[in-house]
Amino acid sequence: MGLLDLFKPKWQSKNAEKRLKAVEKITDQSILKEVALKDSYKYVRLAAVKNITDEAFLKEVALKDKDSSVRRKAAEKITDEAVLIEVDLKDEDSSVRLAAVEKITDEAVLKEVALKDSNEDVRKAAVENITDQSILKEVALQASDWHVRCAAVEKITDEAFLKEVALKDSDWYVRRDAVHKITDEAFLKKVALKDSEEYVRKAAVENITDHAFLKEVALKNKDSSVRLAAVEKITDQAFLKEVALNDSDDIVRRETVEKITDEAFLKEVVYKNESSTVRETAVKNITDEAFLKELALKDSDRYVRRAAVKKITDQAFLREVALDDSEGSVRGAAVEKITDAAFLEAVALEDSNGYVRRAAVSRIKDL
Repeated sequence: MGLLDLFKPKWQSKNAEKRLKAVEKITDQSILKEVALKDSYKYVRLAAVKNITDEAFLKEVALKDKDSSVRRKAAEKITDEAVLIEVDLKDEDSSVRLAAVEKITDEAVLKEVALKDSNEDVRKAAVENITDQSILKEVALQASDWHVRCAAVEKITDEAFLKEVALKDSDWYVRRDAVHKITDEAFLKKVALKDSEEYVRKAAVENITDHAFLKEVALKNKDSSVRLAAVEKITDQAFLKEVALNDSDDIVRRETVEKITDEAFLKEVVYKNESSTVRETAVKNITDEAFLKELALKDSDRYVRRAAVKKITDQAFLREVALDDSEGSVRGAAVEKITDAAFLEAVALEDSNGYVRRAAVSRIKDL
């Protein structure tokens, strides 16, 4: 370090980190401007820009600084819409354009950005700032990529227009988002039956309240996700039982069983259904402890036994399971419900399974 360096202010130090720390504390606008224009280290210039209030100067930085992060910070501080538009139209870096477009309110400009900017995030941000329904409709029809069309559709309220989009857009994401906003059940029924894409049909079903139609979909639609959407809106227990017994898809049967309250039927499902997950779900809705104990001791499926154990309160029985079941996950489920600290201490020391031992230790801490 030369003798003259000892007398230089810290913001002029040869050490960039020292300059940065110094600039962060400076409020003198003339010094900050000098730093923002001349410092070679982008983080020092960035620190200076953060504390500059002169918009004319910030415009110069936003348009001319060589580093995008500095230009972006300057754009974030500018309120003059004409300057923001200039930045948005000229900057090559999408993050700078994004910072500018997020503050632009001129809807004609926003439309051009939404349709023509090269970056998807910038185009979507432009759409977010548009409120004019006619412009949103133009974007929904003309934008080249589905992300932007979806963003426009989300803000459109004209149901007649949304129906047109739901029928004609080439991308199912856009059609689905349009369908989500439609309330006309006659139209929704047509979409639910005829759209080529399963998730558009599902969206239509989610907005339908006609139980007769929903039942038809639940029984006949070829796609499990569409059938499931229908089942989720049906409350008729007799019908739900029919679906639970006959649907070809495990997930549909499982979600249907979860809606059923008849314990006698649920027990039948446990005994007769071939799917482990469906049987496990049925057990979760059963309250008959004697039945649950029988399952916990005798069922061949560990998931079913574990589900049963989780619903049992008899401490003596739980201790029996904790000692005797062949599966650590079942023993662990029993341990998690036991209140006898001495018993838990023995399990924590002696069980062969690490999961069970940890469960015992955790349970002791909770007591």
